Amino acid sequence: MKTDGGDQEHKIALHHVHLPRLEDHGIIVWNREAEAVTKGPQFDEIEPLLEVLTETHSMPPTGVPD
Repeated sequence: MKTDGGDQEHKIALHHVHLPRLEDHGIIVWNREAEAVTKGPQFDEIEPLLEVLTETHSMPPTGVPD
């Protein structure tokens, strides 16, 4: 699979920045060898926020002129 530079940069940031931070805060459990991510012990703390973000992501912006 061919990826452009942006995809590679995102993958690097995910593995070196975002996943470690989420794991440090207990949001996820990251098994590097299996390349698997599961919910961590603190996941329930942010789940309501994720639900709101998911719902509002598909909504059109308000106050933006056509």
